[in-house]
Amino acid sequence: MLEMNDIAELTIALDDISDSPPHVINIISKEIEAAKLHLEELKENMSEELKEKILLERIDAAKETLLSNMNDAEKDMEELERNLMNVKLNKEISDSMTEMIADAENVILKLKTNQNRVLEILQTAITTMGDDQLERLESAIQQYDDVKPPFTAEKALAMNTKGTLLMLRLKELKDLKNLLLKLNQREIAKIKSMNAPIQDIVDIVNAMLILLGTPKNQIKDWKSMRGILGRTGKESLKRKIMSFDVANVSEDAHERSLVLMSGVELDRVTKVSSTGSIFYAFVRGALTMLSGSHEELQEREIGAKKIRELEKTAETERIQKEIYDKAAADRQVEELLNSASLRRSKTKRISIV
Repeated sequence: MLEMNDIAELTIALDDISDSPPHVINIISKEIEAAKLHLEELKENMSEELKEKILLERIDAAKETLLSNMNDAEKDMEELERNLMNVKLNKEISDSMTEMIADAENVILKLKTNQNRVLEILQTAITTMGDDQLERLESAIQQYDDVKPPFTAEKALAMNTKGTLLMLRLKELKDLKNLLLKLNQREIAKIKSMNAPIQDIVDIVNAMLILLGTPKNQIKDWKSMRGILGRTGKESLKRKIMSFDVANVSEDAHERSLVLMSGVELDRVTKVSSTGSIFYAFVRGALTMLSGSHEELQEREIGAKKIRELEKTAETERIQKEIYDKAAADRQVEELLNSASLRRSKTKRISIV
């Protein structure tokens, strides 16, 4: 026959198990039900005095467990919440722990309030743009990492992932801007001085100017690009770089830049111009950020290359047509001249006769 201590231990053990995570309880649910039935059978033969002693032991154990969970709440708040919920569900125990229950509720409220405050800071840093957005994001993510207890909710984890990715993109953008801002006017002038650069250079500069917000109708040919590179004041290249934000790049500008860059070979560019290589790095970095990842960029480049090939084919056909039309026009002029010359020759012979 079980002693009173054995019955008390079984009762307290069942109380402790009820604080376990749901997946644990599900695994041993049959054993728990069997133990509860056995305990009820034992209680039928217990005196009221014995029942009271066991209840007091349960209350003491519950207080000890709740206090321990309150002290460890910064490590695991969920365990404290489960423990508190089970204590409140057991009226026999909760009636003797009203003050401690209130203390536990305050601990949870304080921790959740702090978590919510950190999430609000992170959300604001994600959605509010500005020159200081990167600094605000870094601070918010640091607070997220330092918060106690650590976040476990999927919504909070997803927000942190979103914020971290945005922070990395902003850091990349900052690095790209710094890369271009390091160029001095002499280095830019080297590009401008090229009268007939290779097509790769033309395409890179074209794509860069489009990404920086230059209207496409202003970029007609290499001559117009050189003029844009030489602008000063508010329209200067440096001003455009400092104010550049990938969030402001239109889908049309994104797509056009992809098409222009799809046929560019960095090796060819490097042999011709170190400044062109830096322009290339900026454009590629911006396109990667716009596409989301290197993998997505590569996927989009497949379609861009097809468009570029069609454009080149159309351009070749246009040039060939111009050559043909010019040759035809030249032949027609020559025929007209020959005809006119023949008429003059005939007229001269008639005059002589």
